[in-house]
Amino acid sequence: MMPWQREALDGGVSYADLGSETETETAPRKRPARFVLNKTCTCLLLILFVLGMTVLYSTLHAAVLQCYASSIGRPRIDLSGYLCAPNGASVEVATQRGCDWDPISFHWYPRERVQDPDNQELIRGFLEAGPWHRFYDAEGTVEVDPDNRVLTTLWLSKREHVVHCMYTLRQTHLWLAKGFDPPFNYSHTIHCTSYLTNIILESPVPDMDKLTVHAVPYPPDWQIVSAYPYMVPKPRLGLCN
Repeated sequence: MMPWQREALDGGVSYADLGSETETETAPRKRPARFVLNKTCTCLLLILFVLGMTVLYSTLHAAVLQCYASSIGRPRIDLSGYLCAPNGASVEVATQRGCDWDPISFHWYPRERVQDPDNQELIRGFLEAGPWHRFYDAEGTVEVDPDNRVLTTLWLSKREHVVHCMYTLRQTHLWLAKGFDPPFNYSHTIHCTSYLTNIILESPVPDMDKLTVHAVPYPPDWQIVSAYPYMVPKPRLGLCN
């Protein structure tokens, strides 16, 4: 018998050639380095684009809010509680700087704010709650002249301190509502609210924990007309125009 031999396929293609072609077709193709580099660059550009759009959105959003606030006439508010003239300044210097004396806080403030009719009403209420006697010493032997405007320190009663805190809190809210810089900073608000609470808790009334307050909306017919009701100009169309 003749040894078995592989027969050639049609067309003269041998099994060996067919195997080599199949192996060539099924072998994974290696992607060129340029293709990988292009993909990496595309991803980096996409990330940079997203970051850029995020920064741009934040910037434009802040600008739009600022322009909107300007368009409705909202002024920039300084919350530092700065004074028009320092305590101890002479009346002449304070007057030249356009300041006026505030007897509620013993501070010099811009004249237009002190002379505002609503603020004058607060001042009258504070003075009518007196009379107030201030002293240079804690023993109360040397009284301060009520007309003295050159003050840096003094002593006053606990009663006046309570009334002072009540009226300065009202004054702070009033000035902010009118678009004025507040007469005090937030630290003073913390001080006065804490002081008033401590005074009450030192001598609490007998029915402190009794249900005596019926909480209802006040005033009952409250209407939210504008975020800044004291600002007359209405919002304008357009951006910062």
